[in-house]
Amino acid sequence: MGPEARKEARKPETAEDLAAEDAPYWLWLNRVLVDGKLFDLSGRRYQQDIMRPHTPDGRFKHNEVIRKGAQIGITMGKVGEIVHGCIFGMYPQGVIVYFPHKGAVDLFSVSRFKPFITDNPETVGKYVTGTDRGDFRNIGSSRVYFLGCSATTRVGEGGKKDSDSVRSHSADWVLLDERDMFDEDMTNQVNQRLFNSACPRRTDMGTPTIPDFGVDLLYRRSDQRRWQIKCDSCHKYTCLETEFPDCIVLSDEPYFKCSHCGSHINSNNGSWEPDYPKRDLVGYWPSRLLNPNTNLTLLMKTFEDPEAYSTTKGEFLRTTIGIPHIDVKDELTVSDVLACQGRDGMASNSKIPCAMGVDVGNPLYAVIGHRLDRGRYKIIKVARVPDWGALHDLAKKFNIKSDVLDAQPEYHAAREFQRKENHRVYLCYYSETQRQFAVWTTDNIVNVLRTEVFDASHEMVKQEGVLTIPRVNEEVKLFANQLTKTVRVIETDGRTGQKIYRYRRRGDKEDHYRNALNYFYLACQKIGISQESTQRKRPQTQDMSFSLGNYRKGA
Repeated sequence: MGPEARKEARKPETAEDLAAEDAPYWLWLNRVLVDGKLFDLSGRRYQQDIMRPHTPDGRFKHNEVIRKGAQIGITMGKVGEIVHGCIFGMYPQGVIVYFPHKGAVDLFSVSRFKPFITDNPETVGKYVTGTDRGDFRNIGSSRVYFLGCSATTRVGEGGKKDSDSVRSHSADWVLLDERDMFDEDMTNQVNQRLFNSACPRRTDMGTPTIPDFGVDLLYRRSDQRRWQIKCDSCHKYTCLETEFPDCIVLSDEPYFKCSHCGSHINSNNGSWEPDYPKRDLVGYWPSRLLNPNTNLTLLMKTFEDPEAYSTTKGEFLRTTIGIPHIDVKDELTVSDVLACQGRDGMASNSKIPCAMGVDVGNPLYAVIGHRLDRGRYKIIKVARVPDWGALHDLAKKFNIKSDVLDAQPEYHAAREFQRKENHRVYLCYYSETQRQFAVWTTDNIVNVLRTEVFDASHEMVKQEGVLTIPRVNEEVKLFANQLTKTVRVIETDGRTGQKIYRYRRRGDKEDHYRNALNYFYLACQKIGISQESTQRKRPQTQDMSFSLGNYRKGA
């Protein structure tokens, strides 16, 4: 019987009945060791609801998101819930736990899950049969898979990313751990594993990175549950995460205070209350403030001077408070883009030879302009174009001499456009691995390092005087908005362990004009300096001579 149906069954009458229904109670009753310690919810009541398939009002969690701080017991709490559900037959088709890459699978399986089994031979180990492999375990009548979710191949004309891990197994519940580290194209495909389930569940969880991306974006779309702590003095509620840092009082024994009356409050005396109870997606926001092992004095010292404790403000906010953060230098804002406005409105044609960058989609997104000198660029037109014929007409009106467009997802259509045009047209592929910034091939293909070309367009906007765009109108506003949808983040490479910069899409992910700007930048490398900047007026000097002629003083 699945967890959704079990909720409708009779209420448990004995401790054993309750243990069969409730994972945290089962772990406590059976004295299960988690990370080598007896499972105990003393000071950790915030974990209970997160470890259950239903909300307190009986709603089944078909979709759940947990935006969390680091090291607060959430991941291993979910392991306990998974094992409990498999032992008691809640997930007959099994459970899949996805990680961003294979390396994370191996690390978790060896360092966290295997000890959980061996530390509990009578309560967990006796139900695990048939395999000692790291990527799956038979538990009771179910199976738990641990899989990497990185793309392993591309299929079809558009080169759509795919992987065996999102196609090979059916499940009743899929979990994505450290959601922000996943390839975004793969996160949408894991739902295929649930199509045959009578009680499908999906859980996305992890520490947030940047605003409006990954786990933060999902939490914003959820019912946004916060741990609300009731004050015994005034009977009002305080959320530590939203009141930080004012909720902490430093003394010989630091404590949390009520945001209303200032009295001491007990962080265990709380409940998960949704800000938007009518939303279907169930969302939680637990932070390290809720962990009873957190040293509040050290936490506040780190917050006030992060560099002294070998961290940064952003890293502290992400891993301790569980909120996303991005440095100003790593994102473009609408204000940054609109600050590039010139005096001219949008042009309708051009006699000056121009370059064009095109992001292929429906519609096509075009950015047109020219170089003013080696380091300055002027955009004279941004436009959404309905089809390839209209793009041809646009190129003709604007005297396009160099054109770079997205090779995907419509490769054959792009190739056909390239074949028919009289100007130079290059198809562009992003690369993550090549050594050179851009490789231009003899068959009019350009392969460019993705991070570096995004860096180039980022600096075009950020550096004063480098880029000029038309005066603001509705299309320029859209252009500005889409340039903000890709931001620079620093990540740890799952294979090498090195820190690397990457650009991630956020929000609605509508970044077409940002890609078109990248392609425009590349196209400009294949044209010369425009006459607008070279044909300057000859300098004029003032004639300092003055002829008196017939002038007579006093005439």
